[in-house]
Amino acid sequence: MRSSPRRLAALVAAGLLVPALAVATADTAAEAACSTPSTVAGSPSFPYAAGPVVAVAGGKEPVTAGAGNTTDPAKIAWRPFTFGADVVKRDASGNDVKSRAITMVYQKDFDGGSAANPYQGMLSTDSGATFSNLSFSTDQLKNLGEVGQLNDGRLLAVNFVVQNGAVPGTTGQYYVKLQISGDKGATWSSVPTPSAVLHYPASGYTVGSFLGMSAAGRPIQKADGTIAIPVYVAVKDTTAAQTRHSYFAALTYTPTMGVDGQYGTTDWVFTMVPLLASAADDYTEGAVAELQDGRLLAVVRGEVRGASAPDPRLNYAILGPGGTETGLISFADKAGCPVNGVLPQLTRLANGTLVLGSGRPDNFVAIATDETGKVWSHETNTWTNRASGSGSNWTYGSSGYTSLEPVAGNQVLDFVDNCQGPNGGRKNGCAGAYTYTTNNVYRIESRTVDVLPAETGRIDIAGRLRHGTAHLTTNMTSASPAKVTGPTTPYGSAPSAADATSTDYWSQAEGAVDGSTAFWSGALADGDGSYQLDLGRTYNLTKLGLALLPGAAVTARISTSADGVIFTPATLSYPSGVPAGAEAGLISTPGDRGTRFYGLNAAARWIRVETGGVPCAGIGVPGNCSMINELQLFSTTASVEDEVSIPRGFAETACARVTQPGNNLDPNHDSQYAIRLKDVGGTDDSYCDGDKVQGRLTYQGAGTKTARTFQAQVYPHQVTNSLLFDIDGARTSNGTTSLAYHFGISNDAAHHWMYDSGSGWVTFANGPAATIDRWTSIRVVASTTSATLYATDAQGAEVLVGALPKLGDPVGSISAYTVATNGSATFGDEIVLDDLSFE
Repeated sequence: MRSSPRRLAALVAAGLLVPALAVATADTAAEAACSTPSTVAGSPSFPYAAGPVVAVAGGKEPVTAGAGNTTDPAKIAWRPFTFGADVVKRDASGNDVKSRAITMVYQKDFDGGSAANPYQGMLSTDSGATFSNLSFSTDQLKNLGEVGQLNDGRLLAVNFVVQNGAVPGTTGQYYVKLQISGDKGATWSSVPTPSAVLHYPASGYTVGSFLGMSAAGRPIQKADGTIAIPVYVAVKDTTAAQTRHSYFAALTYTPTMGVDGQYGTTDWVFTMVPLLASAADDYTEGAVAELQDGRLLAVVRGEVRGASAPDPRLNYAILGPGGTETGLISFADKAGCPVNGVLPQLTRLANGTLVLGSGRPDNFVAIATDETGKVWSHETNTWTNRASGSGSNWTYGSSGYTSLEPVAGNQVLDFVDNCQGPNGGRKNGCAGAYTYTTNNVYRIESRTVDVLPAETGRIDIAGRLRHGTAHLTTNMTSASPAKVTGPTTPYGSAPSAADATSTDYWSQAEGAVDGSTAFWSGALADGDGSYQLDLGRTYNLTKLGLALLPGAAVTARISTSADGVIFTPATLSYPSGVPAGAEAGLISTPGDRGTRFYGLNAAARWIRVETGGVPCAGIGVPGNCSMINELQLFSTTASVEDEVSIPRGFAETACARVTQPGNNLDPNHDSQYAIRLKDVGGTDDSYCDGDKVQGRLTYQGAGTKTARTFQAQVYPHQVTNSLLFDIDGARTSNGTTSLAYHFGISNDAAHHWMYDSGSGWVTFANGPAATIDRWTSIRVVASTTSATLYATDAQGAEVLVGALPKLGDPVGSISAYTVATNGSATFGDEIVLDDLSFE
């Protein structure tokens, strides 16, 4: 865990402070080709390879202190750690939107120092967009340590060093220091006299003395209520040499749930469960997470004790009913190569992805290839600040102490430092005669990491519900138990005007689609539940993401409808770990701990999820209950909700970027993201690369079809010349592409729709115009011989605009569409597009 200056002294006294940690193994042939230290590539460039994407973008710089070669606390900032909780804020339009309250604490003393005020705390209530200083006292900040969230929504902080001499036999019981917060970290109180009973594994030796135990990572609470606190323990045996043995372990305890939904905090007695043990290596820092099947995964830093050179390696330990499995972490594309890192971090996003973060010498993130946590992929560098020169990689530049904080269903912030703290001799850190990758300024950075699924086309259900373009019919409107700290609980005792504490968040059951799988961030029903969505239009649905009551073996029935009257059980495919349903549309989970994804094949406007109730006394709900913790839907429509700068899935993009209409154009748009085409000069690299000045987006339809329907939401922002739409076909003669239909938005005063007649442009006399800065839905029904254009009017009703004449050579199929700004010169034309489909 991150050590305070005073805590460092206690660690040294207890014999717990060692250089680093990871299982040391003999060199193998595979390792001969491995880099030391391990290296990680930067964020991938577009176009992305098929499959999931991990993309890193610039974030914020909450702290800038001073230059290196200093021991002045006012100029030092390193070792950030964070914790957070969901909050519900009211936006400028009066909508209740989930956000994230994030507390970030960093060290401002040198390594091993004893400054009077070694910490500074900062707070963000807008998911890390802005930070302000916290007025916590030094003792308050010092006592926080590592912080995790309990299932009742409260935060649990662990920061302790236990040291003693003789141990009675092979066990010992010691007091540990824990704090708890019911207002998302604003105030804290001590857990009354918690203790831990240590049990050492039978390893062929007798424990002679207990050197100490240190909290070593962020605590978690499993779905069954078991709290797990990572710890590092050191003992000596009774041999003449008094050999030292170290353990990485979990302190576990299951508190009692009260009828008010809050765990009791008296008489907490933890039991030590060893996960890694060695007489040669030390295991000082780690992270734990619950796997989908309930097993406990630990990723641990380990290092050979007394090694002549640093070599921190990441290990895994998986604890389950069959025992504990251990080994070295590896990357999928570097099999056999150890992964270097300190203080590993684990978090599971609402999209189901398990994310690993660590560092030294470079900070990185990676995603699990499966539900074991042994092998990781898509490793991506988030921050590098190395020093040049032999041996400097481990001791100069960024410390590698990183902290992950999820802020959205597919997004996590990685907090890193630029320089590790110098020691008392003003060495390390960013001092010395070195040139640095970035610079030698002490500062804290947050890096935005998007973890995107392989599939595109996620529907923004929450946005559509808030804006009335989708509708919900449900009985899953029960509030959480009385003392649960839920999303609507404000930060602190005095909520701000923006805190949505008395809103329709629960009554509208929005927790099921809010992009969070925090235990109480879901839709709850007393008994069986029904959650029926009218999506507002027909979608070709391809995938369902579903998280039900965490840890409970429960059922759900999925059905879809084209008319809202007749519902048909859905045809599903099932992920590994979930048995196929005994009947169509049935999901029987073994007790999932996160979102799982099911293949779905349905053309539907309505979808219904019916959940089966189970006994819920263990979570503070009398009688039976059921829950949808998270619900996600994917379709063939390009809605770009899980995209980064450049949208995936298109055959060609130029001067096209993912945008947030609510932030920069239309605050009332019904989804968070859309695509902006912007006709700008080639010097504007935010939208264009090289000398391309025409905004252009081309989509190639799947398969061969003689007729397709093109649909899109369009928002013309500037029409200096014109905005153009093409529908292409494959020539009957040779299969090559031929322009079949050509239409657009004119630059006349009203911005009428127009079409290419083959000899010139003609303005449509009928139908609504494409009003500037207003969303219009269009639909083009195109065959190989004819096409018809429809558009919505100001009241949202679809109106026939007119027929589009067929152009060019005969075509045997309709194959692609293109949307573009006009011409190769810079006119300033600009359009925003959303929900594009080509079926």
